[in-house]
Amino acid sequence: MNKKGVIVMLAAAILSGMFAGCAEGVKRTGAKRTAEFSVRDFGAVGDGKTLDSKAIQAALDECGRVGGGTVRIPSGNYLSGAIFLHSNTTLCIEEGATLIGSSEEVRDYPVIDSRFNGTEQKSHASLINAIDAHNVTITGKGTVSGSGIGGTRPPTGPRVIEFIRCKDVLLENIKVRNKGRWTIHPLYSKNVVIRGLDILTTGQNSDGIDPDSCDTMLITDCTFDTGDDCIAIKSGKNQNGVDVGIPCENITVTNCTMNGGSACVALGSEISGGIRNILVKDCVFNTMHRGFDIKTREGRGGFVEDILVENIKTFKVQNAVLMRMDYRANAGDDLIAGPAGISTFRNITCRNFEIHNGGMGGIRGSKKNPIQNLTLKNFTNDGKGELKIETVNGLVVENIRNKNGDKAVVMKDVTLRK
Repeated sequence: MNKKGVIVMLAAAILSGMFAGCAEGVKRTGAKRTAEFSVRDFGAVGDGKTLDSKAIQAALDECGRVGGGTVRIPSGNYLSGAIFLHSNTTLCIEEGATLIGSSEEVRDYPVIDSRFNGTEQKSHASLINAIDAHNVTITGKGTVSGSGIGGTRPPTGPRVIEFIRCKDVLLENIKVRNKGRWTIHPLYSKNVVIRGLDILTTGQNSDGIDPDSCDTMLITDCTFDTGDDCIAIKSGKNQNGVDVGIPCENITVTNCTMNGGSACVALGSEISGGIRNILVKDCVFNTMHRGFDIKTREGRGGFVEDILVENIKTFKVQNAVLMRMDYRANAGDDLIAGPAGISTFRNITCRNFEIHNGGMGGIRGSKKNPIQNLTLKNFTNDGKGELKIETVNGLVVENIRNKNGDKAVVMKDVTLRK
């Protein structure tokens, strides 16, 4: 691993230790008090019919007013529109509690400035929001269930959980349910830990977690079963993404299980702000079309660099690894003309893949800008299939094999690195 990869691991370890004990919601850096509030004391009913947004928000506002603490949602079914967390706040959704998203988009989800599909735009606020906040935790053994309402045109429909320009964030142990919409969207945020979540979604566009132009994030011990990508790392699209100019960097994904969806871990196709220093390790990919997937298209620009994916087990995954510089979907209106619009992929390592009942995948660089410095090591496939590699400069291939002895690697327009 290169030096930057080591930095990613160290950052993840620091974050994990920094947030230890946050589940109690009372030990909070910078918090003035350790007060606790129950949403019931502010009028929340929890019968699944009464709209409890105002009561929950009143509890959160009081918590913020006194300088921080814990807001508890006890057992019950709480119908709610958008709620907003303040700094130094823990929202504890207790076992037996479900926060249910209202289906009244216009009435219950105000329009805010956000980003969707790589472009800054107006969006309806999410069910749970934090904006320009620090030291924020969502924890407990309860459930957050999105409504899935709204469309993909501005103002786009609400996500389930969204953090915008936040710092020191922890999500842990809750169950998250959603349909037809992005689920968890950290945007322009730093020092984020997402740990022990159970995420179940259905329908197109129902990604599990979308880290979007974030810095230093650990996603660990989570289980996904999604209608779209489980994790999709992004940094803006086309000229708008270049103008914003915030990369997504220093992201670690470890000990996660992906049980359904389109891709397990995807980078792009919104990469115009750049994606770098990504570590994916010790994960299980089940019954997906794509395992690890990097995608872009001409006119996108941006870069993907310093990537390490290792110790991966796949089961019934059609393509364990895909890298594509000719992705056709999600073009956008402001494609970047000329050489600046050609993306760069460089310094990527995938190693120690154990492939069961599936395929190895394929890699296609661009003739205008081939993939640079790609290392593929120790792929074992218990069935048939080839790893097809095209248009790469500086390729290292070692120990790529099918157990049945078939030809395992096919290369075209490739230069090897010694």
